[in-house]
Amino acid sequence: MAEDETQKKKPKQGGLRTMPFILGSIGNYLGTALATVVSDYTKRRGDWLQDNINRGRLDSYYWLVTVMQVMNLGYYFVCAKYYTFKPLEVEGREEGDLELDAVEGKGSNIDGEEEATESCLVSAQDTRK
Repeated sequence: MAEDETQKKKPKQGGLRTMPFILGSIGNYLGTALATVVSDYTKRRGDWLQDNINRGRLDSYYWLVTVMQVMNLGYYFVCAKYYTFKPLEVEGREEGDLELDAVEGKGSNIDGEEEATESCLVSAQDTRK
């Protein structure tokens, strides 16, 4: 029964660990689908992807991939331009409190525990000498 309790306490990170593999496999499938569509479409017009590399038009295929990537980059810039950040809300503190803590050399780490920023204080004392 103790093993069941410890398993419940552990965070489940399986999804985050497998995400690169899942996205990589989806990318491979999409790349194969693109090559198949281009090969079928260009069979009558010069066949960009032939078995003989000297007769194929790989340059045209890679220009198509380049154009698709540039369009993707443009879409990214449009999304980045219209993205709005959510304001940071900290419970129990005001904006002045955060600045005051930084000046006094006190801060809090991610877990919420207080920690002294000794490296900042030491570097400030070194500059005074």
